[in-house]
Amino acid sequence: MAQRLWNPKKELMSRAETRALQLIKLKSLLSRVYEQSPYYRVKFDKAGVNPQNLKSLEHYQDYPFFDKDEER
Repeated sequence: MAQRLWNPKKELMSRAETRALQLIKLKSLLSRVYEQSPYYRVKFDKAGVNPQNLKSLEHYQDYPFFDKDEER
């Protein structure tokens, strides 16, 4: 059976529901890299942030960003 591209449950979510889902997924991603990567753990610790303390999407601005040159 072919996978459907239209997912009414996701496509018709309100803005608040979308942002709540984005926050859950972001926290999950940040937690995973913090726990599994010493590089990211040090980077987050130096910035004074912890994924467990992320309270909003706006709070994400406190997290360090990475560029391609740094990653290489």
